[in-house]
Amino acid sequence: MTTRVTYATLTSDNEELHASYENGLRVAKSWLGATIPGNGPAFTVTSPCDRSVVLCTAHAATESDVDEAVTAAAASGWASKPWPERVSCCETPPT
Repeated sequence: MTTRVTYATLTSDNEELHASYENGLRVAKSWLGATIPGNGPAFTVTSPCDRSVVLCTAHAATESDVDEAVTAAAASGWASKPWPERVSCCETPPT
């Protein structure tokens, strides 16, 4: 493994951090080119630092998309879930 100094640490001897970073990088790369579902018009999302890199195709949310999301969030008890449980939901890529 190569040595990396990240913003998270000023030393390069944190193997757990580097392994987590590499895993996160693999996951993020697997999302490249994905199509994010929705009912509104589609648009292309590009990298802010290199507009030639297409990150994904997404859809603008319609009013019904927002209503559905708010209803689902309210029914899920999201606000009362412990933060680690909420984070784990965010770590799962969209299907």
